[in-house]
Amino acid sequence: MKKLLTVLFFVLLAGLFIWPVSPQAMMVLENNLPVIYFWGGSSKVITKVQFNPEAEISVAYGLGNWKVASLPKLSSDEGRGEKLIVATLSHNLSLPVKSRSWGDRLKWLIVTVRLGEKRETVLLDRLLSDEANNLYLKTKSLGFTKSPALNVNLVYKAYSSQVLERTKKLIEGLGLNVVYIKKDDLDKELDCRVTGPKKAITFWVENTFPTCQFVFDDSEILTFELGEKYAQAF
Repeated sequence: MKKLLTVLFFVLLAGLFIWPVSPQAMMVLENNLPVIYFWGGSSKVITKVQFNPEAEISVAYGLGNWKVASLPKLSSDEGRGEKLIVATLSHNLSLPVKSRSWGDRLKWLIVTVRLGEKRETVLLDRLLSDEANNLYLKTKSLGFTKSPALNVNLVYKAYSSQVLERTKKLIEGLGLNVVYIKKDDLDKELDCRVTGPKKAITFWVENTFPTCQFVFDDSEILTFELGEKYAQAF
């Protein structure tokens, strides 16, 4: 036990002097409402994003429009835990967001000790608004995630331009560059498949597209193939 406490102490001490290279985005439930915290990268403050509980949002996995305040109960009823909330917020804000793990709790402790009261709060009254778009641009300018400088091919089955645009922005939010978009006759049963070098399929890519199949190859480009099931979900 003493050894474990000693290790944790030195990890905490090191964290106070080593700022995360890539920004972080974490979803937590506060008073049974989702909140997103951003920190790291070139930002010197913790940004807390709150949502109007009465604001309607398009819920992932094709569950329709619900109020933000309903997301925790809906997610529980659907048996998806926090994954439903994370997927919903990621695709509505076009930003990669993750739920908090035990490792993140330690990171969060380090961040709060280091930054203290250096915080700002952003309130989003409407999810599809200039405010939400400004949040996307702000986090992207911070170099939101440290990804390999790779280009992306985006191949999709027929669906709305709105879904396509949101997905494109979400991929770009990962620090990747969409250079080619093609409408193709993909397998009707395909949800999502990402093909590319293992080094490029990072934790953030896997976390942001949790329903995807990931295929590793030796290419120098990532290819996202998005089928009808993907479109129906978002």
